[in-house]
Amino acid sequence: KNDKDIGETDRSEFIVTSAWAEFEQYEKNIRAEGQAAGEANAAVAVLRSRDIAVSAEEERRIRSCQDNKLLSRWLIRAITATSAAQLFSEPDAR
Repeated sequence: KNDKDIGETDRSEFIVTSAWAEFEQYEKNIRAEGQAAGEANAAVAVLRSRDIAVSAEEERRIRSCQDNKLLSRWLIRAITATSAAQLFSEPDAR
């Protein structure tokens, strides 16, 4: 079908459906960004609350990460780490 064969109702429905799909993707992205920011803030806060120094570079690395799974691992590590650098090192495979 070409564009002239599509009725006005079908065209409007297509536009609304497409716009809704774009909105849902936008919303999903915003939520993921918010979750990443929250995890990063929490990791930095946990380290600082434990009087562990966080360099500007380490903080930049934490806050710029958008991988929620990695940020969750870093947050968990922050609970027992003795340095901020320990967040980034992979544990020994034993």
